[in-house]
Amino acid sequence: MAIKEILDRIKNTLGADASAEITALLADAKREADDILDSNASANKESASRKAKIRDLEAENERLKDEAGKATSPEAKAELERLKKIEAQHLSAQAEADAKLKATWADKSKTLAVDKTAKIYDKVQKVLDRFAVPTEGQELTLDQIKQNLSTYELLESTQYFTAETNETGGRAPAANLADQTKVNVFAGKFKT
Repeated sequence: MAIKEILDRIKNTLGADASAEITALLADAKREADDILDSNASANKESASRKAKIRDLEAENERLKDEAGKATSPEAKAELERLKKIEAQHLSAQAEADAKLKATWADKSKTLAVDKTAKIYDKVQKVLDRFAVPTEGQELTLDQIKQNLSTYELLESTQYFTAETNETGGRAPAANLADQTKVNVFAGKFKT
């Protein structure tokens, strides 16, 4: 028997001669019963939706297990090993290229580390701020090394780092006497 029916039977049993206090208590109990029944119905609906979601998640879990089982097939394992070998080769080649860049910069940076007595010291000091220099205890990044090499190669292509020589005048030694004679005859034609 439902709680609301029990409360209605108690009220009917007491009849009209029941005190107002008891009638009020029975009415409060009936309202509480309604609240409890509503909460219970709501919880049942929520529980049903949770059960449906659990069933969906269990089905998804089974599907994923099947896919994982397929991924452990010999063909998938062989492909994974092949890709790992390619990755290792790529990483090795990249490391070699990076090491080559670092070695190239280490060699070229020696030009920038000249002492004050070198002929190109003043030239180097003018462009030194164009290069990234590592702080103590740190190394340059690959991007900084690439930028330094780019700047260095630009300056090198313009022969910026070559030492200037003072010309002392005079003529360069002739390769042979016949060529010198031709030069003298040719130069004599233009004398005034």
